[in-house]
Amino acid sequence: MRAKTKWCFDLRSNLRAKNFVIGYWHLIAGLFSTVFHLMVAYILTDGFRCETSKESLRAVQWSWLEPFLLCTNMGAHGFYPYPLIFNYHPNPNIQYLSLPEDKPPCHTVMSVIYVNDIMYFLFNVLWMCFVLSYIIGIHKRDPGPLITFFIATCIKLVFQVKGVFEQSSFGNAFLDILYKIVDICLIVIFLQIILKHIKELRKDKNRKQPPGFFENLYIVMKAKEEKRKEPVFTISYNEKPPIIEEKEGKVLI
Repeated sequence: MRAKTKWCFDLRSNLRAKNFVIGYWHLIAGLFSTVFHLMVAYILTDGFRCETSKESLRAVQWSWLEPFLLCTNMGAHGFYPYPLIFNYHPNPNIQYLSLPEDKPPCHTVMSVIYVNDIMYFLFNVLWMCFVLSYIIGIHKRDPGPLITFFIATCIKLVFQVKGVFEQSSFGNAFLDILYKIVDICLIVIFLQIILKHIKELRKDKNRKQPPGFFENLYIVMKAKEEKRKEPVFTISYNEKPPIIEEKEGKVLI
């Protein structure tokens, strides 16, 4: 009978494989969010040189973008409460915005960078640093980066819970809240998997790590104490053996 092959990335039992999936999922989601955010900001400002106009706003009305980012960032986005990069405006409503139609004021250098774009970009970069450290920690079997990522994810979870009932740019309020609740549930599941792997790595590390100075000192003192308590038997060879004499049928010692 052929024996079953135990695969290295068995997701049902291998905590390390599960953490790899979590790590690379976060990495891909962060890359998508950052790249699309820079792309949209670049188009809106014509290379970070011009103010936003109605014409540039119409150029980025991609109805597929937000649903795509919502799916890829499910449970894997950064510190931003929800992974949306800009407010989607239906084409009929753009004409009512207080923006120039076309040919907005431009500058010769890259000077048109909005504060919201800077903050969102910094949030993504900071989160990517945590994710990369987490993936490297999994490869090296080092629990330190995993603990850091676990704490950062807990902080992210607090922001996410706080933003559950804050209306984002997504049109349907019910779907918006439902997405955030599912997102929170996924984050909690990820935290449980990460915590189990941290405990597993710390247990392996403690098993392989040699005892320290104080542990060695305790072991030596304990051995001496046990040796001191052992019973000691002394046999003397100087005593003469008893003399046995026989007199009138009696034995005298």
